[in-house]
Amino acid sequence: MGFNQCSPPNKKLDVAQAKLNCRRYHPASMKIPSSSCCRAWMLSCTGCLLLCLIAVLFLQTTNMGSPISHSEGLSSANLLKMIQDNVLYKHTDGDAGHHVMNEECRGRYVYMYEVPAQFNADVAHECTIAGRGPCTEAWGCLYCGGLENEGIGLQVPNQTEDGNYTLISQNGYKYNYSIRLRPADAWYRTHQFSLEVVFHAKMRKYECLTRDVDKANAFYVPFYAGQVAAVSMKCNIMQLRDRRVNRFLGWLTSQDTWRHTTGQRHFMVLGRQPFDMNRTITANMWGLPITTQPELANLTFLWWEKAFSNSIHEIGIPYPTSFHPSSDAQLKVWQDEIKGAKREWLVSYLGSARRRFRHESTLHFRQELKRQCDQEKEKCRFMDCTLRYTEWQVPCESEPEIVTLEFSNAVFCLQPEGDTPTRKSIFDSVIAGCIPAVFTNLTAHLQYHDGYLPQDPSLYSVFLNKDEIALSKYNFVQELAKIPADRVRRMQETIRDYILPRIIFTLPVSSVSFLDAFDIALQQLFSNFTSSDST
Repeated sequence: MGFNQCSPPNKKLDVAQAKLNCRRYHPASMKIPSSSCCRAWMLSCTGCLLLCLIAVLFLQTTNMGSPISHSEGLSSANLLKMIQDNVLYKHTDGDAGHHVMNEECRGRYVYMYEVPAQFNADVAHECTIAGRGPCTEAWGCLYCGGLENEGIGLQVPNQTEDGNYTLISQNGYKYNYSIRLRPADAWYRTHQFSLEVVFHAKMRKYECLTRDVDKANAFYVPFYAGQVAAVSMKCNIMQLRDRRVNRFLGWLTSQDTWRHTTGQRHFMVLGRQPFDMNRTITANMWGLPITTQPELANLTFLWWEKAFSNSIHEIGIPYPTSFHPSSDAQLKVWQDEIKGAKREWLVSYLGSARRRFRHESTLHFRQELKRQCDQEKEKCRFMDCTLRYTEWQVPCESEPEIVTLEFSNAVFCLQPEGDTPTRKSIFDSVIAGCIPAVFTNLTAHLQYHDGYLPQDPSLYSVFLNKDEIALSKYNFVQELAKIPADRVRRMQETIRDYILPRIIFTLPVSSVSFLDAFDIALQQLFSNFTSSDST
């Protein structure tokens, strides 16, 4: 498939957006006559003071603006407050068009490369088409899900009946639950491979973007390597498979900013696991050569499964889930909902016990889990996670809301390894307030920074001995039933109140007081870069 050279994005700041940004950082009682005032903050402090005084007198004498206070005239106290609030403490990064407080952005500025669309937006569009119908590549595509709505997917249809909390699937099957997905407008069919697109959308709204290379504390390269993998990985001719990667590298290394920084303090988000991204350049095998490129040796990779390689700078960040609130109130509504869930099952196990895995032992272990679950049918619920629609087979990828509601019905949720140690399902269980039961520390505890999860995994999860279960030495359902109710309650509170807000991606345009997964990723990134600079 050919590539179209896209025209560079328009750098001009839209007038309406300029007015919106300008109002955002002025007192609510002061009306701004035009967007040109926003550029005034770039003047010297003395000039700003004079301009401010003139503007206030002009507004008061011409009735063009609202009074600063309810009293008549302009008091010295109001004038001083206005100068402090709007002149002394605020500035504009004029090149980027973002209006931010100097102290808030100190040490947090990000320079975002204007990567041509053929390396991100175009391939995301191609992936979306492949997710909804036939692949446009001759060799076929991997499933990459729908990437509508800036990566978060289509909104979950509001099909929950108010009376009996029944969710009706696309195939007409009914699933009964004790809770609803509330608020309805915060739930989307977000796919696990959407991380690159979701993160890019959040970054476009980031308040501390800058076009000043010298001011930047970090440099973001929005290349969708995971989406490129989805539409190229099935090609067995390495030259064709690596074509977009090589073109991207040629573009990146030709940029003045890249040359100026030699790739230091740069980062890229990867939306697939290391197995897909760590191929050596000359090898004729599965994967793309991303992390192995010499040109990218200084980059830090943000992805949801770390490679644990000494040659890779990496940070583990959560899988995107289906819950994307835009306010504290929406988060609180859902936290209250799962707090009141009846949880009629002790254990829930959603996963495939049939398909082929990279390691045959994985299938055998999952089949043993299913066997033990079937022995305890009054306490354990197994549902086969596939793309097919039958009464006991859940379409986990196309209708992830069923996964969330299934987990909301259980106290513990099994999280066995699949092809790789990590699972999106562990974050789905957290969203549902269900305690993860894990079989290796590589599933979560060693993967994610303590900004996301407590350092002590026993505060939020239960560890089960995989080897003993595989040998049928004990039944995991009976082991979980022995856990004291008081400990269960404490773990549920930790998951609901501490972890849940930290592992979700709020909508790109949100008003929240908490740090979400995006914020914590940047926080860790800046910390790593600061540590590297000091050594």
